Amino acid sequence: MVSTLLLTLILLPVVLLGVVWSSVQYVPDGEGRLLVVSGEVRDVLGPGIYFAPPFVSETFPIDFETMQYETPKPHPLPTELEDDAERIASTETETTDAGTAD
Repeated sequence: MVSTLLLTLILLPVVLLGVVWSSVQYVPDGEGRLLVVSGEVRDVLGPGIYFAPPFVSETFPIDFETMQYETPKPHPLPTELEDDAERIASTETETTDAGTAD
């Protein structure tokens, strides 16, 4: 009887710690992660600490620096993004022109 109680008191905290450890997701500053639960994309996680379903979830790193906004050819750029796109395009043109002038 004592050995069963002792075994329970030792194993229960270990199992609970394992469940909590597998459910906590930490994303450092400047990084992002894609949360996939049971093979289905659930969310994009920004910097911070998150709780995800234990044992059935995975996270994959996202490189925000290489992400691009792309649309299919027949669809125009949304009007709320036109100003940003023109500003970025003009900055890239100026940078490219300055680099070739040397």
